[in-house]
Amino acid sequence: MKALQRLFLTLGLGAFTTTLTFAAPPAIPLNQSIAIVNNQVITSQDLAIETSFMAAQLRGQSQADIKHAALNNLITQNVLLELAKRNNIHASSDVVSNAFNSVAHQNKMSAEKFTMALTKQGINVDHYRKFLKNQLIIRSLEQRVLAGAGLQVSEAEVAQYMQRQHTKQQATTRYSINTILITSKTQAAHILQEIKDKKITFKKAAKDYSQGSNRSQSGNLGWLKTSELPIMLVTPAQKLKLGELSPLLDTGNGYLIIQLAGKKSDYQQAIKVTENKIRQIILQTTPIFSDEQAVAKLTQLRQQLTNAKISFAKVAQNYSEDPASSAKGGELGWVLPGQLPPELEQHIDKLDINTISEPIRTPTDWRLIEVTARRQIDASRTIEKAQAKQAIFIKKAEAYIANWRKQIRDQAYVHILGQDES
Repeated sequence: MKALQRLFLTLGLGAFTTTLTFAAPPAIPLNQSIAIVNNQVITSQDLAIETSFMAAQLRGQSQADIKHAALNNLITQNVLLELAKRNNIHASSDVVSNAFNSVAHQNKMSAEKFTMALTKQGINVDHYRKFLKNQLIIRSLEQRVLAGAGLQVSEAEVAQYMQRQHTKQQATTRYSINTILITSKTQAAHILQEIKDKKITFKKAAKDYSQGSNRSQSGNLGWLKTSELPIMLVTPAQKLKLGELSPLLDTGNGYLIIQLAGKKSDYQQAIKVTENKIRQIILQTTPIFSDEQAVAKLTQLRQQLTNAKISFAKVAQNYSEDPASSAKGGELGWVLPGQLPPELEQHIDKLDINTISEPIRTPTDWRLIEVTARRQIDASRTIEKAQAKQAIFIKKAEAYIANWRKQIRDQAYVHILGQDES
């Protein structure tokens, strides 16, 4: 469930939480039928509106290409919306308003100023709200499809992904290496032991004895990436600890004493985060179960829980509409920042331990949340692994949804008026 939530925060909302930039729509032509999709008709006005939205995403392309992309998008959208309707998937006006406010917030505006900005750019606000509503419905449909897809990410896939990332990281890591080159093996071995015994510093030994070209820099080669290092120094650079000396290295022209003086990378080695142990109760709205009813029910359940009339686990098992967590009494376990929708995390950060929240609205449901424990951990490895798993899952999900969309589109009756083929 967490992977799905994160996926749709990353991808689903991305469809409309971008910086406000839209092309001014062209003058709306006389409304004519452009295409038939199953039992639905796409009109010239629909196409003009969609073209104005697509223009911002396809900058630099010709008007003909933008219009073609807009028509294809409308056809697919109509097919998906019809499927969503058959499956009773809807987006209430409150959900649409929340999405509208989220876009305004992304653009650092109030809802009122965002409305004015849309109008100033020639975007009809009602058209934009309809666009948001359609995106929300399609996102919910695709979320349901993915939930039943059984996509899995194996530990082997995660390990391979992390190894590739580490290889990329090593390529950008910079090393500061000190070297002393001496032609005599006996003398080199003696000086190496003198440095180890702290009878002489590496810097002084380099100045007094090194026969290398970097003697004047106390033997330091400067900061170099892996690709810039002499081949014979790559392995020592990657294996040595800070300040550690390598065994003598035979170069063919003498013997090298190597010391790792420094190492730096953009990669953050330690990440301290606050982890929360959470349990939840979820209610979803439907055409016959409104937001007001969901809030009223959760408020009633919260009162019963606060008065200890019933256990949280029992309520979650009986009422929560998230099968994965309800089976565990609502338990999500330990949750890292970024694994839940931002709307929830804002409340979670403010909740005291063992305190049940008021009903919280997310883009897809209403929830009660309780934080049962809180701790600080070094989550660098956990976060790296979670990010790897998420990246793999998103790639698989994108491919699955793209293929699913194509199948749904291929099964639909599509006739573009004015063309001979359907």
